[in-house]
Amino acid sequence: MSKIIKLDEAKKSKKIREKLTTEKQELELEIHILQKKLEVIQGFLDGTISASDDWHSKPPMPADEIKNLYELFMKSDYWKKEDE
Repeated sequence: MSKIIKLDEAKKSKKIREKLTTEKQELELEIHILQKKLEVIQGFLDGTISASDDWHSKPPMPADEIKNLYELFMKSDYWKKEDE
């Protein structure tokens, strides 16, 4: 009987350990993302990174080019599985 109880406890502790490990990995990822955001903001404040305003001075893309891009990328079947 005690072996069954120990087995149940081992299963519970394993599930808890897996859950905590997953949560730890998620938190580490969030911390990493926030650190990178902080580096970018600090770069802007320090002046080591400058914002690019090039896109403001560019004219809009012609409709023909947009149509060609749509035909090339949006209508393709590259996202479909090959076994279908």
